[in-house]
Amino acid sequence: MTVEIYTKSEIDSLLPTTSTPPTIPRGDSMGSTLSVYYLLRQSPDFTDMLTPAGLSNNYDWPGACLSCSTQNFFFSLGLRPIKKAFLMLYWIPRSRANSVELVKFDNNVVNIETMANVYSNAQQSPVPGGVEITAEMQALVAAKVDKQIGWRVAGDPSNPPSFFLVKMEVYWE
Repeated sequence: MTVEIYTKSEIDSLLPTTSTPPTIPRGDSMGSTLSVYYLLRQSPDFTDMLTPAGLSNNYDWPGACLSCSTQNFFFSLGLRPIKKAFLMLYWIPRSRANSVELVKFDNNVVNIETMANVYSNAQQSPVPGGVEITAEMQALVAAKVDKQIGWRVAGDPSNPPSFFLVKMEVYWE
C-alpha cells in the first residue's frame, strides 16, 4: 500500500481541478461514491434511543422536530445516477403493528408521498431493518426536482418501537 502525503498548498491547488468526489472501492460498491444521510443518529452503543410517544395507525413524524428526521436533496442540480440506495434502521420493533415509512415531499411539508415501508417483526431486542430504495431515488435524480426525504412511524401506542439509528446509504455512479 502506497501512502502519498500532501501539503495544504498542494491540496488547495488540486481542489479546483477536481470535478468529482473521490471513489470508495469497497465491496460491490467498486467505483462508486458512498454518501450516508443520517435521519436519526442516537448513540451507537444502544444506551440512547428515541421512543416516539402518541403513536397511532396513521404515520407521523417521530420526535420533537421535523428537521431532525428529514434531509433536503437538491435533485435539480443534475446529480449523478445512483447505483444502489438503501434505507437502514436499527430499532426495537416490539409489536407487529409498528412500522416505518420513508417519504418524499416538497418544502412546507406538502405533497407527501410514500417511497418505502419497513414492517415490524415484533422483535423485543435491537435489530437491523431496512429496504432497498434504488429505483425510488433514481426516479428523483431523473426528475430533477428538489425534494425532502424523511421518515415517519405508526403503530401500537401501548408498545411503541425504539430507534437508535435511521440512515440512507446512497452509492452514486
